[in-house]
Amino acid sequence: MPRRRSSKTPKKVRKAVQTMYRESEAQTYPWAPKLEGGPPLDMVGVTLDFEKWEAGFPVTRKELHMIERTTIRRVVENALNSMSVLKDKNNLIKQIEIYEWWQREEDITAIFKMREMLTKKQTFVFTSLNQQRMQKRLDTLISIKKQEMDKKMDQINKKKDRELRKLAARQNKKPKDVIGENNNNLFEIGRCVKLA
Repeated sequence: MPRRRSSKTPKKVRKAVQTMYRESEAQTYPWAPKLEGGPPLDMVGVTLDFEKWEAGFPVTRKELHMIERTTIRRVVENALNSMSVLKDKNNLIKQIEIYEWWQREEDITAIFKMREMLTKKQTFVFTSLNQQRMQKRLDTLISIKKQEMDKKMDQINKKKDRELRKLAARQNKKPKDVIGENNNNLFEIGRCVKLA
């Protein structure tokens, strides 16, 4: 295995040289044929879709929509400049205003739809969080009540067992022979009296 030569320049210096080289004019962009007059109007959206600003994001639909509006506006302005009849110019201006108002209303309805969707989403999130919170509360209350019930049941069972033991002890105990016990004592008392 061949041995690598140790370079005399440290790594930091080499990295600095590399970055200077990358940022210098020596680094070129790949070759692409130049388009004469730019792409056709219907291809603007397609070409913009693939373009990016350095490492940024590609063009969005909103930006494409704005580009389409500006191209339509330019075409209409060119048509207005070329018209010579005042009646046709006024008619075209009215149509442009109608179209722009329609676009604004469309934008407003899109904003309202988006707002409605967001409020629905927010209310759904809020209600689901509330339901989870309430479910947690109910679970804790149920567990507390269950513990209380188990404690009471244990107390009742202990009391029942105690009472059953007392009852069993009473039943198993022989009845006292009161007369026999007293007779023996009386007999002894009588004997003591006779002896005296």
